[in-house]
Amino acid sequence: MVACFVLGDVARADPGLFVGLADDTIKATPAETGAIGRDLGIRAYSVTLRWPKGSSLLDEASAGSLSSALDGAGSARVVVAITGDAGATPTTPQARDQYCSFARDVLARFPQIRDVVVWNEPNLSAFWYPQYGADGSSQAPAMYAALLARCWDVLHAFRPNVNVVAPATSPWGNDDPFGTSNNSHSPTSFLLQLGAAYRASGRSQPIFDTLGHHPYGDSSAERPWRQHTSERTISTGDLNRLASAARDAFDGTGQPTPGRGLKIWYLETGYQTVPDEAKRGLYVGAENWPGPIPDEAGGEPAQPPPSADSPAPDQATQLVDGLRLAYCQPYVEAVFNFQLRDERDLARWQSGVLWADGTRKGSYEAFKRVIAEVNNRAVDCTRMKGTAWTEPERPTSPGAGGSGANGKKSLADRAATRIVWTAPRPVPYGFARLAIRLRSQGRYLPRRTVTFTIGRDTFVTTTTSRGLAWTPIAPPLRPGAHVVTASFRGDPQHKPSGVKVLLRVINSRASVSNQAARRATTSVRNGFHVSSNGRTVEGSLRIRVGNRVIVCRRLTALGISRNGRSAWFEGRVPGGGRLVANALVRGGRADVLRLWLAGRQLRPVRLDLTIVRRKR
Repeated sequence: MVACFVLGDVARADPGLFVGLADDTIKATPAETGAIGRDLGIRAYSVTLRWPKGSSLLDEASAGSLSSALDGAGSARVVVAITGDAGATPTTPQARDQYCSFARDVLARFPQIRDVVVWNEPNLSAFWYPQYGADGSSQAPAMYAALLARCWDVLHAFRPNVNVVAPATSPWGNDDPFGTSNNSHSPTSFLLQLGAAYRASGRSQPIFDTLGHHPYGDSSAERPWRQHTSERTISTGDLNRLASAARDAFDGTGQPTPGRGLKIWYLETGYQTVPDEAKRGLYVGAENWPGPIPDEAGGEPAQPPPSADSPAPDQATQLVDGLRLAYCQPYVEAVFNFQLRDERDLARWQSGVLWADGTRKGSYEAFKRVIAEVNNRAVDCTRMKGTAWTEPERPTSPGAGGSGANGKKSLADRAATRIVWTAPRPVPYGFARLAIRLRSQGRYLPRRTVTFTIGRDTFVTTTTSRGLAWTPIAPPLRPGAHVVTASFRGDPQHKPSGVKVLLRVINSRASVSNQAARRATTSVRNGFHVSSNGRTVEGSLRIRVGNRVIVCRRLTALGISRNGRSAWFEGRVPGGGRLVANALVRGGRADVLRLWLAGRQLRPVRLDLTIVRRKR
């Protein structure tokens, strides 16, 4: 699917978005690296710190390297990723205490540091072992959850404004406990099981403050906006899947989720290059990563949009497209390029903008320019590579405008149009709708086709005589922030136009139940109750529909209509299926509860319902 959003206002991303480098050279060569970072416009450095198993205090050598990094970074923030050997993971209470005390000592010795990444890629056996038990049962997510809980408590007790970043997942995993190698969890599976362990612990405090992920593509030539069909991969084009997994894992708990206060950091991403002939002698070994690309080969035109399945021409193009995409994505607050300077061994990484000898690649200036776009908030999200849009046509000379040979007006001579968003924002869960008004020169445009896009979903409708176009959304959008585009493709008399908005779906401060559920116990045949304080949702449901009993003890969303007579709520049934319900109080007639399970509507159930709106 190619979305068309054209000629609209510049869409703004989160104003806190910044670009960093994931590279330890700031520790080894602080003056040189810091000067290059300042020239590029880098706002942060992520450096690794090895945790010696059994240690509770920072050793002097590591302290010295961190001090050097801070000196070189200047005003840029320094993020510390504390990791260790795969066979020395802190899986016991004593080891967790030691690891978290080590992290606390880092904060104590360096007050400038406030960002701590807990471990590295714990969903891979190469970094966290074991991933599974001998019987194939998952183990790593629960062990990692215990480490996060301990570190969050220790670090926040020492410094309340600390930023605990986790889980720093790899973009890939095979979910195969009995594989011959690389036993791992996919990032989706790891997040879901991390959430399950959190819920089982009964904890009410968060376990991390920022969601960290490594969204590499399957190859260096893969387009940043490409979406993967496999559930076992999450790259930059799969942000919706990452956010949905986090929501499914933690909705209704004390852990924030995307759209409810949780930011996302792309802690590592990068595109490997092929050494120039003049630089080939700097490198040794053989490349072992698919799709390395030239550093700069002339780029490509933005329109028509290149296919998501086409290979990118060079690293300069990838860096520009990747950073612009991240800027325009909701929730994303940081992108760290791995790395600044190439490693000499081709079996390792060559994704820097400096060759192995420290000289600049052809991609250096492109990287610098796009960082300036981000820092100046100048990225135009209505002109994104991979989406279709039209550049205004200009007459070649004065008076050269007018109709073409086919009788149609040139784009420059057509009347400008404007799309105005009219639907309310924010909106309670279940009551979101998409609505705009299309105008041209102060008049409404009737009977024009308007396309709405949310993620992969597209809704097409036609404007009324008053220029209105609207559509409900099914199934309901989950609580959180959703990027919505509305576009008009134009016609022979009118220019195309579009608008992009951030639609927030929220939980209502309310409760919904049936009378029997409030008077009796969970043994009631048909009973449910759902309540929300506006942030978390709790309750349970047990409903008999024909010969089938639907049980749901994990409710995640609740929305109430303005008149208080209708409510939507949803949850997860055992096995992970999505349950959506609509409660309707009909006043004098039998109230109705409608249920959808995994997208399939069940037979309506008649109940005596009560909806109560809570005061703020």
